[in-house]
Amino acid sequence: DEQAKHILIVMLEAADPVQSPWGKYLASCPRSFSNGLLLTDDELAILQGSPALDYLVERREDLRHTYDALFPKLSEAFPRELPPEKCRWEDFAWAAAMIDTRAWATEAGCDVASLVPCCDMLNHHASAQGMVKRYSAEEGAATVELLTPVEEGMQVFVYYGELTSASKLLRFGFADPDDEADTVPFGLDMEHATEPQRQAMSVWKLCPDAQQL
Repeated sequence: DEQAKHILIVMLEAADPVQSPWGKYLASCPRSFSNGLLLTDDELAILQGSPALDYLVERREDLRHTYDALFPKLSEAFPRELPPEKCRWEDFAWAAAMIDTRAWATEAGCDVASLVPCCDMLNHHASAQGMVKRYSAEEGAATVELLTPVEEGMQVFVYYGELTSASKLLRFGFADPDDEADTVPFGLDMEHATEPQRQAMSVWKLCPDAQQL
């Protein structure tokens, strides 16, 4: 499970910040997040009736199942590296939220995401002035390229991509009502569909881009 590996790496580095080369970076990161993994029961109640709630509940249950499969077994096997007091469910969920909210895809054509200090502090805006370029092996860095002039003291935003409001809420903890890339999921009962409706659905399935309504 690649996700579990990433979470464990963050937990390992956070468990001994003095020795970790990432210690100062991790110490500068928030100790709590407002993304979907850590929403309170009252906040979840607001999502009643939304498809986002079903996905969120499934995501949290899967994460909890992964945690229960790993701990306390790993702490018993590696008490020095993964002490029980630093490997609670809250610590596991925090590490997962760190990755969800701050990791970037940094290798072109690859699904691997990386934590990129400084870049991960840039907020989203639909009309962002900056664009995060993927990691370049030649330059040995991931860079942010400005698309428009920025005056001294202005906040620099980047565009997180064509994500639905539900995706942004679950991953980052916010929704963007002005994002034109937003989508609304809906279900279709094809049991009683007419032939023209079935033909339309065939085209829709063959053209994924058309699904971004």
